[in-house]
Order: sequence, then C-alpha cells, then structure tokens
Amino acid sequence: MSVRRRGYLLLEVTMAGVITGIAVTALLVQLGDARVKSIGAARDITAQGLVAQGIERARSKGFGNVADVASAPVTGLQGTYTRQTVVVDGSETLFGTQTTAFKDVTVTVTRPEGSITRTYTAALRLYE
Repeated sequence: MSVRRRGYLLLEVTMAGVITGIAVTALLVQLGDARVKSIGAARDITAQGLVAQGIERARSKGFGNVADVASAPVTGLQGTYTRQTVVVDGSETLFGTQTTAFKDVTVTVTRPEGSITRTYTAALRLYE
C-alpha cells in the first residue's frame, strides 16, 4: 500500500468519527429537551387537576357553605403550586320576574416555571 492511500484512510476514519459525534450530540440534546417538556406537561396536568379539585370542593359544599379560601401553597406534591378560591355574591332576574341569588366561584392555581408564573383558572356559578 502506498503512503497516499494510508493518508486517505486516516482522513475517512476521522470524518466518520466527527459525523458520528455530531449525530450522538444531536440525539442527546433532543432527549434532554424531551425530558424537560415532559416534566412541564406533567406539572400542567397536576395544576389543572388542582383547579378541578377546587371547583369540586366548592360544588360539594353547596351554596350556603362555600367561601373564599386565601392563597395558600398546596403541599405533598413535587413542584410549587398555590391555590386560591374567590367567591363573589350576586343576584339576577330570571324570566323577567323571579330574582335568585348566586355565587361565582373562581379557583386559580399558579406555579412558577423558570422566570415566569403560569396560571390556571376555572369558574363556577352556584345558584341558591
């Protein structure tokens, strides 16, 4: 084998190593990004579940017993979640003659995500 042929083989092996390294690096970056996104999606689902739980709690208490719940951290979960329930009293006239009382219940859950705060909200109207 000539000296020139050996030089080309070394160049080919070097280029194959560089291409393989780039491909492996791109794969690892994609796997890391997928993990971060799946954690964010799991925390979104948890926050939405906490909102639904707050609405169900207000609905189960009924019209006479539902009240504001101050903003408080939710414990026992991975991540930081804060839930607040706000109740606003009101009344409206139905069918032009009948006045009925209602309470608007709004449940808000917040969680930090990096430098921003994500907010999840649901509302319910309870009639007397």
